[in-house]
Amino acid sequence: MTFARMWLFVALTAISAASPARGAMIVTAIETGGDVVLSGTGSLTFAADVTLGGSVNHALRPSAYVFVGGVGVPSNDVDWYNELGVGGPAAFGSGPAVFATSGSGDAFGIAFGLTDDFVVAPVGYVPGTPLSGSSTYAGHTFASLGIFPGTYTWTWSTDSITLIVPEPSTGTLLTLALALAFAARRR
Repeated sequence: MTFARMWLFVALTAISAASPARGAMIVTAIETGGDVVLSGTGSLTFAADVTLGGSVNHALRPSAYVFVGGVGVPSNDVDWYNELGVGGPAAFGSGPAVFATSGSGDAFGIAFGLTDDFVVAPVGYVPGTPLSGSSTYAGHTFASLGIFPGTYTWTWSTDSITLIVPEPSTGTLLTLALALAFAARRR
């Protein structure tokens, strides 16, 4: 991704995230210090009622789900919202299911490759309020997790979750740019 295209993406993301009509969750993946870290921030809205309660492991499976944040394994209690009509890529890689070694913040995510599509948020989550969480995969790289660089967006009637997996050399710069965009949005 060229520098100009990256800044255009950051600007468009900041503008779309500021829209009051929908929530938007942005999750970035970076390789840093021999680990992979997924960090997400934003908000979610739902068309569906809570279908299931329970817990979730902070984990990823490139052909089925990405869950971020929470503490412990399984992480915080969450609600599962059955969102019909989730559109987006069928996968963001070819790797197996992998559990994060640690997580923090709010637990959230999306399951898109199972029998039903689910959006996951903390128990009692009020749609539209800010969420923030991260998961660390110690001793991993994008290659060992089987995830491919790219931008992956899953949308449903009221919202979206975007996963950004930059080329490893641009991860730090992209994370800084996104942090600045979200800081500007909060002001």
